[in-house]
Amino acid sequence: MKKIASLFFALVMLISQASAISLYVDDNKLSPDPEPVVIENRVLVPMRIIFEALNAKVDWNAETQTATAEKEGITVAITLNQTTAMVNGEAKTLDVPATAINNRTFVPTRFVSEALKADVQWDGETQSVYISTKPQVTTPAPETPTKPSVPESPSNSSETRNLDWQDTVWVTPTGERYHLIDTCGGENATKATLKEAKNRGLTPCNTCAKYVVEPTTPAEPSVPESPSNSSEQVTPTSGSQNTVWVTPTGKRYHLIETCGGKNATPTTLEKAQNRGLTPCNKCAK
Repeated sequence: MKKIASLFFALVMLISQASAISLYVDDNKLSPDPEPVVIENRVLVPMRIIFEALNAKVDWNAETQTATAEKEGITVAITLNQTTAMVNGEAKTLDVPATAINNRTFVPTRFVSEALKADVQWDGETQSVYISTKPQVTTPAPETPTKPSVPESPSNSSETRNLDWQDTVWVTPTGERYHLIDTCGGENATKATLKEAKNRGLTPCNTCAKYVVEPTTPAEPSVPESPSNSSEQVTPTSGSQNTVWVTPTGKRYHLIETCGGKNATPTTLEKAQNRGLTPCNKCAK
């Protein structure tokens, strides 16, 4: 009993309280009950909720304490408290094992999603996980030889693309990556120049990175489009009617709309401060 109590206490110490972690699958917000938790910087969610949201068939073996999910020829088996999972019979190492909390089985979100061929993005500022199950759209190669040009899809060509600072790229909703084509970024990707993307600290996605050759010369200075691009400070007067933008979680306000993301809503600085909101890390500078 002492050993069990010690293990339980250690588990509790490893779990960080996840403050209102939001979970989205194909832009649909899920409402898992119980809520997701963070263990060793990894988000874990209730097993059945995430597998069913990914349209996978779920089976639970109480004797072996193993959950098995099947989808489109892919089989994922993950066992409680084991750091090794099986994907189509191949052993995979987990950063954090599946864990039982209050008689519910929690599984690592990124591992099970990517094992079922979904893309996962994490937004640390809004504490949100974005999962996309939509396949990338590819364009067939032309039947007759044509003059070499920018590849229509990174996965369809071995050619690299020498980018210019003013070239168009597409930015994901979470704002962590940029893409060479809109279909690679998903239906919610928005246009930006490479210069704007790099000024925001964005990097190419893993697929596009194989085909990107970024400029070696520095970009010409321009008027900053966000607080993070400029050393100038914007200092609204406290209680003023200056417009700010509030994130969906309602925890932060931003000085410009693009810093808050596409779901940010306008309000006055006075109202934001009355609600106890503070500026985001970028705008706080």
